[in-house]
Amino acid sequence: MVFNHFLKQGHGKIVNVSSIAGKIVMSGPSAYSATKFAVNAISEGTRKE
Repeated sequence: MVFNHFLKQGHGKIVNVSSIAGKIVMSGPSAYSATKFAVNAISEGTRKE
């Protein structure tokens, strides 16, 4: 829904909040780090589209 609005306008901004755990591998809760990596990857992929 939001993307269609941005396409019509020709621009828009989305803010995703992640964690340092999405940039570097940390020992401990691997599922937490994995989800933060995923947020970063989805954000980067969407930005490039």
